[in-house]
Amino acid sequence: MGRNGRMSMPSAHQWEFWRLVFVIFSASFIVQILVLLSVVRFTDFSLCNDPLNSPVAEIRYQIEGTFEPSTRDQGSLFPPSSSLHQQPPTYSKACSHLDTNFSRDSSPYWTCADEEVTRELSQPDDKSTSALGEHSLQPLSIALHPFVKFSTYRLSMNTILVVGLSSAVYRAFDKPVHDCTWHQEGKDLVTTDAKMIYVKWDEGRMPYVPAIVNCTFPTAVGADASGGTLQLSISAKPNRLSLTGTVAANVYEERKGEVEVFNRMVRKLEQGGAAALPYKYAYCGPPMFGRIRPDWILGWLTYHYRLYEGMEGKVRFFFYNVGALADEGTLTVLEPFIKAGVVEIVNVLEIKDYTAHYRGQVLFVNDCLHRTRFIAQWTLFHDFDEFIYVPQPNSLQSLLKQHEDKAWLTFASLPASWKFCTELSRTVETRWPVERMVCVEEQPECRYKQEKPDPWLCTGPLGRRKYVVNPRKVFAAGIHYVTKDSGSGGVDLNGTLARLHHYHGALATFNYLCNGVANFSARADNTSEFSRYIFNDDVATETSKARDVLRRLLGEA
Repeated sequence: MGRNGRMSMPSAHQWEFWRLVFVIFSASFIVQILVLLSVVRFTDFSLCNDPLNSPVAEIRYQIEGTFEPSTRDQGSLFPPSSSLHQQPPTYSKACSHLDTNFSRDSSPYWTCADEEVTRELSQPDDKSTSALGEHSLQPLSIALHPFVKFSTYRLSMNTILVVGLSSAVYRAFDKPVHDCTWHQEGKDLVTTDAKMIYVKWDEGRMPYVPAIVNCTFPTAVGADASGGTLQLSISAKPNRLSLTGTVAANVYEERKGEVEVFNRMVRKLEQGGAAALPYKYAYCGPPMFGRIRPDWILGWLTYHYRLYEGMEGKVRFFFYNVGALADEGTLTVLEPFIKAGVVEIVNVLEIKDYTAHYRGQVLFVNDCLHRTRFIAQWTLFHDFDEFIYVPQPNSLQSLLKQHEDKAWLTFASLPASWKFCTELSRTVETRWPVERMVCVEEQPECRYKQEKPDPWLCTGPLGRRKYVVNPRKVFAAGIHYVTKDSGSGGVDLNGTLARLHHYHGALATFNYLCNGVANFSARADNTSEFSRYIFNDDVATETSKARDVLRRLLGEA
């Protein structure tokens, strides 16, 4: 106020000051608006509309998997062929990234689509998305599937087993839940929780581990012989209760009337016992890969064909080929046995795409176990470098008869030498390599202290035992022992009663068998490699006797 009490007017200098403040404030506000619009325009989070009113993006993924229906005898791998469909949300406008130059001074170039184009994007149409330059993902190598089905077998009227490979990573981190559903035309769906049997032994830290899915329904399925389909569903967290976290596939198709064949087989078994089955013995072989000497596999097969009463038509061999039979020489020596119906080849060349322990050996063990359930009294598991020997007065038949109430019997493994052999006789030029191998160690292999004092009862994992089973009393098995049986238990046979002569490494040394001479006088020298062996020609003698059986099979006798 002035001295006279009146309000004084601002001077010209004060007006200029406040006008400058207004201009600066206005300019600052406009600059902030421009910066905000620029960020909305060029950031990859932009929806090309008012950022304060934009909806939240919601992208849904639906995973669907399908299996081609397969019969239980196909023996091939059917991984779930999952497809990923992305359904973009509908906005008033949408941005698509056309090109990006990843140089330091460049920035992305974006375009915005109108509502019509956005509605087209809402449909899973590959052409419409590619037209806008949708960035694609390029997978490398091979996908790790939650489950890879190998075979399916009916166990009873309400139980079906699925044999396959399970992803070890998926199992450990996603905790999958398996469900089985029986689809039958004109009838309600029947669903049950699957019981998983994971074969933990011999996994070998591989991406895939063998697993058996036990689908046991509360009631009989397919009993009216009209056919049906088994669907296996696998759900995983975090979206276990939605379509997002579930894959489903048909893993077994039963044709009309097919269940009657199964019922006749079961009735025949119930009425006549195990003796009514087609074979007394079934043999399940390891995966055949690499190069296998034809004369070795011929000697091995002839020896066991005689041991398993082959000439009486009592044995069936199952060989799993994963590449070795590309060698014509090996296939040629097997042809007489194949034509006679003694050997069945299961070709599984796709196993290379699904890495499992020892080229899928445990998978094949469990497939063959259920494959032979209703065709053989006993099923044997051992390798091509192992020869079963039963010293007199016992025989394989008598030992099985003594323990016919058991689910399994195991054999001790006696290391034998493939290097030190008898000298080749000039009068016998066609002798098989094993006929010259007469060196074995003094007792079965046993690499750590046993609870039992008898070394011929070495039963630990490093004892390398193999076994014979009643396939109707065993549900899962590893390489060296049974992992799940019906509760009947089994017997570890003393090596003095029955054993395997194990020529470990013989298959891998294609051209180096018998490259040393068996000189038993050298045993006195404890520094000699030969010093740990003793003379034993049991297998060599029995193999020579088996030659007569081969001549009769070939029609030469």
